[in-house]
Amino acid sequence: MEYINVDDDPIEILRPLSKPNLMHLVEKAGFDVSDWTASLKSSGPASSNPKYCYEWGFEQAGLFILNIWFENFQVSDSKIFQSFNLRSNSENQSGIRRSRANKFESYVKTAFESGSHPRAVILDRPVMGTGSATARMLDPSPWTIVQYDALTGWFKMTRGILPIIRSDIADQELESFEEGEVRWRFVKHRKREGKLRAKKIAAFKAANSGRLFCEVVGCGFDFEAEYGALGKDYAQVHHLVPLKDVDEFGTTNSVDDLAIVCANCHAMIHKGGECRDITDLKPASRSHVH
Repeated sequence: MEYINVDDDPIEILRPLSKPNLMHLVEKAGFDVSDWTASLKSSGPASSNPKYCYEWGFEQAGLFILNIWFENFQVSDSKIFQSFNLRSNSENQSGIRRSRANKFESYVKTAFESGSHPRAVILDRPVMGTGSATARMLDPSPWTIVQYDALTGWFKMTRGILPIIRSDIADQELESFEEGEVRWRFVKHRKREGKLRAKKIAAFKAANSGRLFCEVVGCGFDFEAEYGALGKDYAQVHHLVPLKDVDEFGTTNSVDDLAIVCANCHAMIHKGGECRDITDLKPASRSHVH
């Protein structure tokens, strides 16, 4: 298990000072780059193959490389990390930039779900936020995608190989009350996360004569009341505190951090990547209790 201590490896050491060919860095990371030449249609060098040289990330046989900006590095608890959302930045763009952003996010998502540790090509430019990269280097350390929100596209990646702790997603109780039936969030939970969800459901039923109904003010939807036996003991569980604002493993610490919600309210809470308050989600004129 590897942790990077900033005292021993300050951020400034990671600032690239030269600009080697991206193809050579990709090859150095263990990729087979023969296709850079095979797919080249011009007479220029393979390292300038436009099919590859402008891409923001690469994947090959379960290995991943992500191009990341030096200026976005942050430090917390002696760990170097980045957190950002390419999806939101590309929503108003079209063509190749959106395609590259979507491909980059797909690599992040796959690396997160598979527990892979991507390599990073660090890019630098002389004026923050302007122009293209003037220097690049292959980070000798792998990275870990510690959080990824499939609903919004937001993710956090930390330098070093960090422990991966997942809940058992085959557990039926956890499966039924996952963060949205369509699995909006693929956040790495500790096993206690599933236990807290079960405790929340049990506590809510105990306090409400065995019923499960939506806690959104003005809603109160009850799946069992609406669907009979089919809806018995069904509900969704919502994190009142956005997962990106808790610790790096997306851990919920108390049943008080959770709320019982119906599917419709849950969708509206998170529409557009937001995390809206359950007390004023529904306009008063449309509120009704089932």
